[in-house]
Amino acid sequence: MWFGHEVWSDRIINELSMGMDRQIKKQSWLRKNYVLVIIGTAFLIFVLVTTVFGDHRSTYKVDIDKISVGEVVSDTFQDYISITGVAEPIRTVSLHPLVGGQVKEKLHEEGDEVKAGDIILTMTNPELEQSIIDMRSELEQERINVQQSKINEEKNRAGFKSQIMEIEFSVNNERRNYEEKKYEFEQGMIPKNAFLMAKESYEFTLKKRDIQIENLHRDSLLSVLNIRRMENNLERNEAKFHIEQRKLDDLNVKAPVAGRLSSLLNVEIGGQLGKNSGIGYIRDLSELKILANIDQYYTGRVSRHLRATCTIENKDYDLYVDKVSFEVNGGRFETELLFTDHMPDLIRVGQTYHIKLRLGDSQVGILIPRGGFFQSTGGRWIYVIDKSNTFAEKRVIRLGSKNDEYYEVLEGLEPGEKVIVSGYDTFGDAEKLVFK
Repeated sequence: MWFGHEVWSDRIINELSMGMDRQIKKQSWLRKNYVLVIIGTAFLIFVLVTTVFGDHRSTYKVDIDKISVGEVVSDTFQDYISITGVAEPIRTVSLHPLVGGQVKEKLHEEGDEVKAGDIILTMTNPELEQSIIDMRSELEQERINVQQSKINEEKNRAGFKSQIMEIEFSVNNERRNYEEKKYEFEQGMIPKNAFLMAKESYEFTLKKRDIQIENLHRDSLLSVLNIRRMENNLERNEAKFHIEQRKLDDLNVKAPVAGRLSSLLNVEIGGQLGKNSGIGYIRDLSELKILANIDQYYTGRVSRHLRATCTIENKDYDLYVDKVSFEVNGGRFETELLFTDHMPDLIRVGQTYHIKLRLGDSQVGILIPRGGFFQSTGGRWIYVIDKSNTFAEKRVIRLGSKNDEYYEVLEGLEPGEKVIVSGYDTFGDAEKLVFK
């Protein structure tokens, strides 16, 4: 036992001695930390992949319960817009006196219904009345002068005839004397000198006759022209007189059209009214029109003769666009609509009515519900919800017409897709909306 123990001890001592002389090999850092190296490498690869291939779009978290979602559908698009209009008289005619004067009597008050030609008020104008009296006297004198000139012309014409007869008588006497002297000269009964004197006297008488007749005709023509001038002056003065005389009737201010008298201003008994001074209006109620202000977005689509419908007391009435204003004020332009057939009995001036204005024919198309998104995007893009219903992404679209319920989609969306139609004011420039 001892021997064996001794041998075992020696062996141990020898091995320890050998171990102290042998160099111990050190393990490398990578071998000791290989787990950490693997984890770090994987993390770097993840960061690299995320950087190169990851979604870097700006995102915004949205509570899905606080947005409105609409579905893209294929359906019939009714191309119309709803507008509001106010019933107004077909026309409003300005009321003004054609001549000035002092108010004598008022026969109608503001708010009265008048017919065309009804006298509303009467006036007096002493200066006008005296002027007409003077013109009448002058016309009477002119008529007398014209008549006197015509009588004188007749006398002169008779005198001209008498003078021509006397001239012709002298010519005939000279002609007979000339012929007699010529015969006697040819027979040798008288000297040549006597013949020549008879001949010259006859020729002189002929020339004198022609000159006298020409002068008589000239005098007669001048007399006729003078009478015509006087007659023309008389006609012009008579026309002026009739115009002035009508002014007496214009002292009665009359209703030019039938309607309701309104805004009868500055009209008091004894008050002075000037020519063409505005004193009120007559609102022609024979027909009413609808005045509507339309958003300038539709400037290029609203034109004359477009059809519309107005519901009054649960009954539809057809209208058409009669006038379109080219002036835009406050982002809107004015349009006048008239009833196609008869005017509704229950329509009232100043009352507001809702109208559907048809801009085109109905047609099948891709539609999305109207919403506040349009104010933010102008219809150029929209958030489209992914099929997973976990997020929505921006997409460029192109819209066409719109009505009260839908926008017509021309490009960018397909039926069955869902879009966010509520306002985008809180989303900023986010390219992607993540639902929470």
